[in-house]
Amino acid sequence: MTWNDNSATDVFKIFVFVRIASVFLVQTFYEADEYWQSLEVAHNFVFGYGSLTWEWQIGVRSYVYPLVFSGLYKILDLFAIDTSFLIINGPRILQGILSAYADVCLYKWSGSSKWALFCSASSWFLFYMGSRTLINSFETSISSIALSMFPWPGGSREEKFGFLWLVGFICIVRPTAIIMWLPICLFHLKITRHRWSFLIFTKYLPIGTLLLMTSTIIDSIGHGSLILSFYQFFKFNVTQQGASFYGVLPWHWYMSVGLPSILGINLMPFVLASLVILKTERLIIMS
Repeated sequence: MTWNDNSATDVFKIFVFVRIASVFLVQTFYEADEYWQSLEVAHNFVFGYGSLTWEWQIGVRSYVYPLVFSGLYKILDLFAIDTSFLIINGPRILQGILSAYADVCLYKWSGSSKWALFCSASSWFLFYMGSRTLINSFETSISSIALSMFPWPGGSREEKFGFLWLVGFICIVRPTAIIMWLPICLFHLKITRHRWSFLIFTKYLPIGTLLLMTSTIIDSIGHGSLILSFYQFFKFNVTQQGASFYGVLPWHWYMSVGLPSILGINLMPFVLASLVILKTERLIIMS
């Protein structure tokens, strides 16, 4: 199915409606980072004023993500339509459209499953978070698009590598994305039709190097001096353990609290589907 199909277009329209509706229906505050890590930084970059927290002063954040909203703010400024309404809601509408596109990519990846469509459209957490200007929402959208582009076994005979650009991009913008994508990329190297060494030197390293150089230039301009923001992020959170200041969760928190809270009523279908997949994999290994 291509984007020219009426079904894909109709699904996209549904998700755009749902995600943009959440911009105006969800009026509650979630957390400060949806402003301090995006909108305030973008506003400061374009209009010359806006609060920059300590994270930007020591360089643990990348300017690449706020630059997305800086582009929007610059357009509003050039056309003299930088009203309070558009300054506040414009970025959320932009994120909502990206989230809608990611939803459709997930729908197509599922084989145009109506259940996948229903689960995405009815997810209370996606409705609450999908259009927020949090880097977590942005990461979720980019990762969903990349997953739909991944050359999964049983797919097209032509192996494409476009997903690597998105993976490299999101890992640079948000380094913790490596936790999710490292095992998937290792899996890719295992199932590829090419030699893994060939892919590393012709795809992985060139793409990663180009993206890293580009982000370094952007961050150095933003911070006013040469800086590697991902290294600063790693040094502060891992070697200096600065993140522990905000609290440390038990190892099982994501499975015992985080995942159930996000899935809601979809928790039971998720558990049952996981058991079916594990059973199927076990039968394949035993055979």
